[in-house]
Amino acid sequence: MATWPTPRTWVAGETPTASTFNTYVRDAFTYLYDEITVLMTNKSGGSVAAGDVLVWYTSADAAFTTSANLGDLRVCGVAAETIANDATGRVYMVSGLIVNVNCSSAAVSRGQFLMQSGTVKEAISAGYFKGPGVFALAVANKSAGSAGLVKAQLIQGYSQAVTAGAGYALGGYFAAATNDSQKFNFAAGTWAGVAGANLPANRERHGGNGYGTISALSIGGNSGAAQTTAAYLCTFATDTTAAQASADLSTQTDSLGSGANGQYRGFTMGGQNGSTGLSTITRVDYSTYTRAAASYSLPTGTKSPTHVSDGTYIYTFRGDSASASIYRTTIATDETITNPGTAAVISDRWAGISFPVSGGYLVNNDGVSNRSYKVAYATGTVSTVTSTAPNTHRYAAGICDGLGVGYMCGDSSSGANSTSFTLSTETYAAAVSAALATGKNRAAYANNGAY
Repeated sequence: MATWPTPRTWVAGETPTASTFNTYVRDAFTYLYDEITVLMTNKSGGSVAAGDVLVWYTSADAAFTTSANLGDLRVCGVAAETIANDATGRVYMVSGLIVNVNCSSAAVSRGQFLMQSGTVKEAISAGYFKGPGVFALAVANKSAGSAGLVKAQLIQGYSQAVTAGAGYALGGYFAAATNDSQKFNFAAGTWAGVAGANLPANRERHGGNGYGTISALSIGGNSGAAQTTAAYLCTFATDTTAAQASADLSTQTDSLGSGANGQYRGFTMGGQNGSTGLSTITRVDYSTYTRAAASYSLPTGTKSPTHVSDGTYIYTFRGDSASASIYRTTIATDETITNPGTAAVISDRWAGISFPVSGGYLVNNDGVSNRSYKVAYATGTVSTVTSTAPNTHRYAAGICDGLGVGYMCGDSSSGANSTSFTLSTETYAAAVSAALATGKNRAAYANNGAY
């Protein structure tokens, strides 16, 4: 890397030489260029050009790849030059720089934010308000009709560097409660049993929390003979599970849900003690895995809830077949209110998956009714998803990579059923290869690297 040359005092009438130009002009500009760009390695599988949108690649040092996930949260910068695959080149990453950004054929107006589009290497307008996935602010216009470069100010706003590498289904039920733990490999699209992560005891209808790329918690539930307070901690790095007494519930509770996750804390909400639906909310702080009572409660007792989260809010679908209510919890404050939107139907057998940039998706196919809904995180409104699951899924595990794909796995009658979900098209499809290694339902589920 060039160094900043000591300023030269020029003499009137002096004739510059190649050496002085190289030192005081070329090297000075090279230094400045080095200061506003970063050397990174291209791991996208193809060449990128100046202006192309890049995302973090975490399987190599200082590397990037490209994405076609709309609103991808991993955008790390914009290519400053042409960079061949596996070559090292310069990338604009410094917040505040105004650079040319490769944008899709859609129109872009000054003052609109930019995010990753559904087309590889291209950005698209995200509107006039900054939301998840935004990485730049357009300072020039571009008409619709063809892709092109747009001047934009970079905003260092990435909120995720990795996709979920794995999903977990801990314990569950099929003919009997089980301690079986299974791990889903998103790259391969398959489940496998993980004996070291088996729960210390059989559990079904228990809650599940996921802590980033660190761990998952199995909370409460039923042993098959009795309700319990016990919490178990699954450590992702070693795929081992052990008792975590500091996270135990204070009341024996089953019929809990999974997915009430934040960046630094998770929640259990509702459930039942005996046959009584609970409104209790407790939280566990991931730094110490210590459970404490939250400052708020659910507005009413709620059995078998389903949760989706964007890291700021948790939306809880009441799941006791008694109400279509949805509740919204603010993770930072525990405040829980009845969400302005309501579920279109009543059901207690949802599977939920969360994509922070857009929304949470819920699916239920109980063999009689087949439906899917979306909770838009920006507004809290609920809408119907046209596509529905081709398989039956009651009490299924919902896992996703947080960016573009999710799976609903398991069923109370055919435990191995599996359905995939593609975010870009909002469509479900049968996924035979993604069937659970051992069929089950009512498992606690979590993702390694996603909510």
